[in-house]
Amino acid sequence: PGAISRAWKSLFDKDAPFKVRPRLDLSLIRWFWQFARRCNYESMMRAAPGIQQLLVSSMTRYEQLVAAGLDCEWEKKGLLYVYRSRERWEGFAKTNVLMRDQFNEPARQIGGDELAAMEPALKPGLAGAWYYEHDAHVRPDRLMSSWREQLARRGVEFREQCEVRGFVSQRGIASAVRTTTGDVPADGFVMALGSWSPFLQQELGCKLPIQPGKGYSLTMLRPARCPVYPIIFPETKVAVTPWASGYR
Repeated sequence: PGAISRAWKSLFDKDAPFKVRPRLDLSLIRWFWQFARRCNYESMMRAAPGIQQLLVSSMTRYEQLVAAGLDCEWEKKGLLYVYRSRERWEGFAKTNVLMRDQFNEPARQIGGDELAAMEPALKPGLAGAWYYEHDAHVRPDRLMSSWREQLARRGVEFREQCEVRGFVSQRGIASAVRTTTGDVPADGFVMALGSWSPFLQQELGCKLPIQPGKGYSLTMLRPARCPVYPIIFPETKVAVTPWASGYR
């Protein structure tokens, strides 16, 4: 709720993180219309339990993978939502009540003085933060390289520079995937195509309301003064994640 009004206002702010390139695109207009129809409390509460189950199961799986030897600089230090504005910091209390009562995911409210002592890398004078102590984080590149290495040892074959063109089907059932390097037969297929999914929706026999988006990530060597905790700055939509050997 409120996402549409916030997004609309940000279109006129040159420093806002959200932008839409003006163009006549009926699929994009249709997507925004369907999105706007669901920016309400009822739709949010219908979707939230499923999202929570995905998050909870993902946390469990990651803990199992790390225990089995996945090398990804896993750290379970929690997550800070840091606010400069006292009004917005205090305003998050309503969301925290919802998270606590409906999903058993409360955050601890931290004032500016306590925050400065807890995370000295932050500038003084901030209003405060909300601390989700059960959150964890990984280093993405190490996660993927370690995952690939373990899968390869188990006999998984990776085919790169191999474009998927569609499927070979028999009686409406896919028997192989067509690629630029030949057909690949299999008993089952998992499609993880992200924003490319709509290009295969006709062959998949379903409509996939997906539109691509773009974000920015900067990875650098770990500075001498680096945050201890992962941090999200909701007012500017910026996230910071410290790793043992890097900084993002």
